Amino acid sequence: MIAQMGEDIKMNPNTQATQTQAVQATPVNGATVATKPTMEQLLARIAELEAASQAGITYKCHGAGEKYTDGQGKEQIGKGAMSMSGLGRFPVTLYKSQWDRLVAEVKNGSVDAALLRFKDKLAVKTTK
Repeated sequence: MIAQMGEDIKMNPNTQATQTQAVQATPVNGATVATKPTMEQLLARIAELEAASQAGITYKCHGAGEKYTDGQGKEQIGKGAMSMSGLGRFPVTLYKSQWDRLVAEVKNGSVDAALLRFKDKLAVKTTK
C-alpha cells in the first residue's frame, strides 16, 4: 500500500495525502519559509500511521475546556469525553456516565447474553 500511495503522489501532486500534510517551517536568513514535505517524509508518515492502526486498542481523553491540537494541526477544545480507537475505522467516544453504564452492562452479563442471543445475526469482521 505504501508503494501504491507513493506512486499516486508522484503522479498527482494534488492528492489528499499531500494536501492534508502539515506545512513545515524552515528558517531562511532569519525569516521562516513554508516548505512542503518530501516524498520520503510522506511515505514515512504513511508507514507510521499504518503501524499505529495495527497497534490495538488505544484510549484518549481531553478534559472539558482543555485546549489541544488535533491530528490536522487545528486547535480544539476538549469536551470531557474519552475515545477508544482500534475497533474499526472511527473511534468510539463516550462521556464518563456512558462508559460507566457500558461497563456495568458488561459486568452484569447483559452484553454476553445479547451476543449469544444475536449470534446468528451478527457478522464477524476480520482484521487485516
